[in-house]
Amino acid sequence: MFDLSKPCILAIDTSMAACNVAVFDTASMTGSVRAEPMARGQSEDLVPMINDVLAAADRSYDDVGLIVVTVGPGAFTGVRIALSAARAFGLTLNCPVVGVLSTDALAQTLIARGTVHHDETIMVLMDTKRGDYYTQLFSSDGAPLTEPSVTKRDELSALIGDYSVVVIGDCPQIAATLNGARVDDTVVFADMDHMARVAATRWGNGGAGAFLSPEPVYLRGAEVSQSKKIGRTIAENQ
Repeated sequence: MFDLSKPCILAIDTSMAACNVAVFDTASMTGSVRAEPMARGQSEDLVPMINDVLAAADRSYDDVGLIVVTVGPGAFTGVRIALSAARAFGLTLNCPVVGVLSTDALAQTLIARGTVHHDETIMVLMDTKRGDYYTQLFSSDGAPLTEPSVTKRDELSALIGDYSVVVIGDCPQIAATLNGARVDDTVVFADMDHMARVAATRWGNGGAGAFLSPEPVYLRGAEVSQSKKIGRTIAENQ
């Protein structure tokens, strides 16, 4: 485990049209979270929101022993806002910073709500704002079945294949057009409180090796090589 004299996990996500932060206290097993939809302004609101969740948890920055940040895929600027803040806090607080995929955080949010059927596959569907979608498939217990990818609308049905899927993400209207898919429109943004709790377990089981490095994940053009890196991480953690 990470240093128990610093029992808190700080989780940050600005990869989509929201600012989402949480702190989980591994000593008391309690947490505090703030999540605000916002298309812009995350850079101004992020630090005040972190201050708020720490105050609500009756903790300070000195209690933070691990920082978890979503690394993408998602909005270019949003991904970099969270990463820049996480890295800066990591240096200042002298604590490790680790990355998780935004798709992973969304899948874990659905699992936490207990609404996934055991025979269902989770499909994360996120609008790239460029006429296609970020997608990834997970088993009902959160294990990744595919790498995150950019998928065109006319390719979505082929991606689903024979899976019985429940679709989550920020474009439920598109998901509703997929034959045989169940749409859960309650999971649009990640619950970083639950992601922090998942991170505590992962860190205990595998340390930093159970996470991605805190580097941005993009899935286009020259950034495709980063997808190969993710694929290796997925294979190693299965």
